[in-house]
Amino acid sequence: EESIEYYSVLRALRAMERADIVMLVVDAAEGLTAQDAHIAGLAWERYRGILVVVNKWDLVSGRPGVDEERYIQEIRRRMQFIPNSPVCFTSALHQQGVGDVVRTAFEVYEERMRQVPHSEIHRAVMAAVGEHPPPAAGSRPLRVRRVFQGGVNPPTFVFVTNYPEPVHFSYMRYLENRLRAALDFRYTHLRLVFKRDSDRTGGGGAGS
Repeated sequence: EESIEYYSVLRALRAMERADIVMLVVDAAEGLTAQDAHIAGLAWERYRGILVVVNKWDLVSGRPGVDEERYIQEIRRRMQFIPNSPVCFTSALHQQGVGDVVRTAFEVYEERMRQVPHSEIHRAVMAAVGEHPPPAAGSRPLRVRRVFQGGVNPPTFVFVTNYPEPVHFSYMRYLENRLRAALDFRYTHLRLVFKRDSDRTGGGGAGS
């Protein structure tokens, strides 16, 4: 049993390396397993788009206390690291919901390929930094000198600072959440990259 589980994860990882979007198929009757959460976590760490597909929904739909909203809430509770990944409900046996899965996957992919105008990035970062300034690096205040979109799939935002090493993961998460809300990234994980400004004499703030 342990060998089967090991090779199952290994196969999933190999497929994940070739994928833009990972469809995590959950057995509706069995519920979310530890293995499901583990694979979703690996996909999140690799910045893949994640779509949760609850299959065999016909077996549980209509049971007392079971509906889509409650099922989604349970998925969110068990996998808090993917709070915005879309959830689709399907029945492969009855060919229900498959079209929704395909359409949603394309929506996630299109979002991951979106280029954001520099002015919108500048406004979003300035607002976020103004409301919650970066933590100081010892006695040195941490300053975001400029920020730009460095790539897509996943959307990548490069922050050029005076001293990037001590940026805490909690502040990175804060910035990601603010960017997601301000720039309307509903589904996808954002990659934030912090680099030290080679021009150490420069001043300015975010977006300069």
